[in-house]
Amino acid sequence: MGYTGRELALTGSVFDFRFDAMVSSPVRQVQYVMDILIQKIFRFWVFSSVSVGPSGILGTRNYGSLGFTSIFINIRFKMGTSL
Repeated sequence: MGYTGRELALTGSVFDFRFDAMVSSPVRQVQYVMDILIQKIFRFWVFSSVSVGPSGILGTRNYGSLGFTSIFINIRFKMGTSL
Protein backbone atom coordinates (compact mmCIF):
# COMPACT_ATOMS: atom_id res chain seq x y z
CA MET A 1 0.00 0.00 0.00
CA GLY A 2 1.26 3.47 -0.61
CA TYR A 3 0.79 7.09 -1.57
CA THR A 4 2.85 9.34 -3.83
CA GLY A 5 2.24 13.09 -4.00
CA ARG A 6 4.11 15.14 -6.60
CA GLU A 7 4.56 18.92 -6.35
CA LEU A 8 2.37 19.38 -3.27
CA ALA A 9 2.25 22.89 -1.78
CA LEU A 10 2.32 23.94 1.87
CA THR A 11 3.03 27.49 3.13
CA GLY A 12 4.75 28.54 -0.08
CA SER A 13 7.02 25.51 -0.32
CA VAL A 14 6.66 22.80 -2.95
CA PHE A 15 7.51 19.24 -2.04
CA ASP A 16 7.18 15.62 -3.13
CA PHE A 17 6.03 13.01 -0.63
CA ARG A 18 6.07 9.21 -0.85
CA PHE A 19 4.88 6.68 1.71
CA ASP A 20 4.88 2.92 1.16
CA ALA A 21 3.80 0.25 3.65
CA MET A 22 4.65 -3.45 3.37
CA VAL A 23 2.21 -5.37 5.52
CA SER A 24 3.25 -8.46 7.44
CA SER A 25 3.33 -11.76 5.57
CA PRO A 26 4.97 -15.17 6.05
CA VAL A 27 7.70 -14.12 3.59
CA ARG A 28 8.41 -10.47 4.53
CA GLN A 29 8.42 -8.45 7.73
CA VAL A 30 6.54 -5.20 8.25
CA GLN A 31 8.30 -2.24 6.61
CA TYR A 32 7.40 1.45 6.15
CA VAL A 33 9.23 3.77 3.72
CA MET A 34 8.89 7.57 3.71
CA ASP A 35 10.56 10.14 1.41
CA ILE A 36 10.17 13.92 1.41
CA LEU A 37 11.87 16.14 -1.20
CA ILE A 38 11.49 19.91 -0.72
CA GLN A 39 11.85 22.33 -3.64
CA LYS A 40 12.08 26.13 -3.74
CA ILE A 41 14.54 26.33 -0.88
CA PHE A 42 17.21 28.11 -2.92
CA ARG A 43 17.10 31.29 -5.02
CA PHE A 44 17.67 32.33 -8.60
CA TRP A 45 18.49 29.61 -11.18
CA VAL A 46 18.32 26.70 -8.69
CA PHE A 47 14.84 27.75 -7.51
CA SER A 48 13.11 24.66 -8.93
CA SER A 49 16.03 22.58 -10.20
CA VAL A 50 17.32 21.30 -6.82
CA SER A 51 15.36 19.54 -4.10
CA VAL A 52 16.59 18.13 -0.78
CA GLY A 53 14.96 15.99 1.87
CA PRO A 54 15.13 13.07 4.29
CA SER A 55 14.26 9.45 3.63
CA GLY A 56 13.78 6.68 6.14
CA ILE A 57 12.84 3.02 6.39
CA LEU A 58 11.07 1.87 9.52
CA GLY A 59 11.12 -1.89 9.98
CA THR A 60 11.92 -4.77 12.28
CA ARG A 61 15.43 -4.62 13.73
CA ASN A 62 17.66 -7.58 14.66
CA TYR A 63 16.23 -7.63 18.17
CA GLY A 64 12.64 -7.95 16.90
CA SER A 65 11.59 -4.42 17.85
CA LEU A 66 10.36 -1.75 15.46
CA GLY A 67 12.98 0.87 14.56
CA PHE A 68 14.74 2.72 11.75
CA THR A 69 16.76 0.36 9.57
CA SER A 70 18.09 3.17 7.35
CA ILE A 71 18.02 6.97 7.19
CA PHE A 72 19.27 8.98 4.21
CA ILE A 73 19.41 12.54 2.89
CA ASN A 74 18.30 12.73 -0.75
CA ILE A 75 19.30 15.39 -3.28
CA ARG A 76 17.62 15.60 -6.68
CA PHE A 77 18.78 17.70 -9.62
CA LYS A 78 16.38 18.45 -12.48
CA MET A 79 17.85 18.94 -15.90
CA GLY A 80 16.05 21.13 -18.46
CA THR A 81 13.34 23.71 -18.13
CA SER A 82 10.60 23.72 -15.53
CA LEU A 83 7.27 25.52 -15.64
